[in-house]
Amino acid sequence: MAKYFTLQLYYGGDSMQLDLLLKELKSFGNELERSIYIKQGAGNNVYGVSLSNIYDLASRIGISNELGLALWNTEIIDARLLACLILDYSIIASEDLDTMVNEINFFRVSDFFAKFIYKTRYKKEKSLLYTKSSKFNKVRCGYILVSLLASNNNSLSESFFLIFLNQIRVNYKDSNFRIQEAMNNALVEIGLRNTHLKLKALETLNIVLSFNKKDQNNSLDFDPITILNSSFSK
Repeated sequence: MAKYFTLQLYYGGDSMQLDLLLKELKSFGNELERSIYIKQGAGNNVYGVSLSNIYDLASRIGISNELGLALWNTEIIDARLLACLILDYSIIASEDLDTMVNEINFFRVSDFFAKFIYKTRYKKEKSLLYTKSSKFNKVRCGYILVSLLASNNNSLSESFFLIFLNQIRVNYKDSNFRIQEAMNNALVEIGLRNTHLKLKALETLNIVLSFNKKDQNNSLDFDPITILNSSFSK
């Protein structure tokens, strides 16, 4: 506990203390990791810090909304990943989420931000809103959020998830590969909820995956149909 308070007091929120944190964050970076991030579309504003180091630093800092927002505003990819882990979900405003998601320019930040949104009371409404966006990273964030809702929230109705199955059928073919990847994950998690949704998800997957059969660049890292066919319903 003493370690937590020491770091909170050390980093605080002013610009000098933020600079110290950024220097420590940058010290964890390496060129191999940075080159991977750049190849994946992160741009040049990235240190190349491993996720394990980002998680470790977040655990040492604890929750700090002020510092999290300051990190986010640097626009550095690694800093934004760290920000997603230390922002305070209990006080973040709905409009701040909308502003921040529109600023995302890398898919890994979309994933981290979706996990942060899931902790807030806005998760359901944001999943409906973001999956209908025309912004690539915002849509991915929305479907990662759908996956989290499907896998962790048993109180939501089937009708809620059927909305996304219909959206995916309409939008899959013309979507970026990273969005398709998130859609596939969402379909799997939705299908794992019960037998009826499993059949609906499999039906949707058989339709949408046929779009990619001739596209060798869109090979999947996993087979969602096999996963659903071999699984027991929740």
